[in-house]
Amino acid sequence: MELSNRQQEIIKIVKANQPISGTKIADQLHLSRATLRNDFAILTMTGILDARPKVGYFYVGQEVIPLLTDELYQETVGQLMVPPLLIPQTTMIDEAVTQLFMHDVGSLYVTDEQSGLLGVLSRKDLLRATINTTNTQATPVAMIMTRMPNITTTTEDTTVLHAGQRLIAHQVDSLPVVAIDGITVIGKITKSIIMRYFIEVWTALSIIIFWRITKMSAIPIFIISDSIGETARTVIAAVNAQFPASVTLKIQRFPFITDQKTLTPILQDAHQEQAIIVSTLVNHTLQETVTQFCQAKHLTLIDLLSPLTTAISERSQTASLETPGSLRKLDEHYFHRISAMEFAVRYDDGQDPRGLLEADIVLLGVSRTSKTPLSMYLANQNYRVANLPLIPNVPLPKELFKVPAHKIIGLTMPLSTLLKIRQERLATLGLPQTTNYSNMTTVGDELAYANQIFEQLNATTINVADRSIEETASLIQTLI
Repeated sequence: MELSNRQQEIIKIVKANQPISGTKIADQLHLSRATLRNDFAILTMTGILDARPKVGYFYVGQEVIPLLTDELYQETVGQLMVPPLLIPQTTMIDEAVTQLFMHDVGSLYVTDEQSGLLGVLSRKDLLRATINTTNTQATPVAMIMTRMPNITTTTEDTTVLHAGQRLIAHQVDSLPVVAIDGITVIGKITKSIIMRYFIEVWTALSIIIFWRITKMSAIPIFIISDSIGETARTVIAAVNAQFPASVTLKIQRFPFITDQKTLTPILQDAHQEQAIIVSTLVNHTLQETVTQFCQAKHLTLIDLLSPLTTAISERSQTASLETPGSLRKLDEHYFHRISAMEFAVRYDDGQDPRGLLEADIVLLGVSRTSKTPLSMYLANQNYRVANLPLIPNVPLPKELFKVPAHKIIGLTMPLSTLLKIRQERLATLGLPQTTNYSNMTTVGDELAYANQIFEQLNATTINVADRSIEETASLIQTLI
């Protein structure tokens, strides 16, 4: 297994500063601790680094996999928690319902003026209240919330495992994270966050375990290509499928080999490992170098292109173009589209404002103006799209004001249309129509605020009412 440049940099930092905490390593790399989580997992699970609670990382450099199940569970809530949505106890029930849907969260934390926890409101609490309460616009959430001390909380130094056990034991979807005083809310941890963490770490662990198990017995294969080597990879996969699972391959791909200087050390490594060489080089001179080397060193060579190229050239009396990457160019559109779709998911709904500066298109609009489906459709057309909901009284990220105006698209629709869409949304969820989410005055204020932002940013505005996603996307493509 080849370590990434970042993993190699982590090893250098640990060697020079051991013991050193993950947070300090992240600071030196100008990254967050969460970003390096998988790198730390790989380096510890391979035995290159060792980690000790409240001490830090050490360089070990062992060649065995330590049993790191306990270490896997030493990640703390503080590394994974996200900002909570806090509301005062004087908030009315219908406003709480609006906040719940506007921010798409599963629970609201009711606090005092110092962010001290007073109670919790879940979706079930609000649903029950809207059914049983006659006047939700005049009833404060303090009347229906679950109060302290009947609330299960956690702290930022609690392990993820312990927090997950509390979630299961108390049958709740999230836990408020409180400060050392046991009252001040500083974050929240949810089932989905913990699930995502364990999937990421165990995926990395399974890769390492598989690699270590197969390292000694795997047959080494070097793919040498002047393009991406996908042709060779596909052929090898087809051949490998004909063998039982006990036959394993250690495949190393060397793409974009276009000169002798780059090719020579790869061939020397192949000789050292006694690897099978599979080549897809269209350049005759480079392929001849590989052929002669393999003959001299008695290495097995599978030249996938030369025999067929020669046969077609002789039959057609036409010389090959010898242009690397000709087939790959047909697939560039596909790989770019996948990257654009990943971008749209990562920067959907304002999750990370930094994506606004990297986007080809920035979509703005109030709730239910089709920002997310439009983002995904445009991503499928190879555009990197970020979208941001416009909510009155919620500050806009500073990155938005750095985005060129021609990239910003404001999505809007008539008040009557938006009201109908939101009312249908509430009906689908079994909620009453009397909340601010579908209140004519409130929704009108939202649209007015959005129009004000559009003018401030000099954004192009599109009325999405009665337009399909395809029609809106086509219009945006003609405008940018």
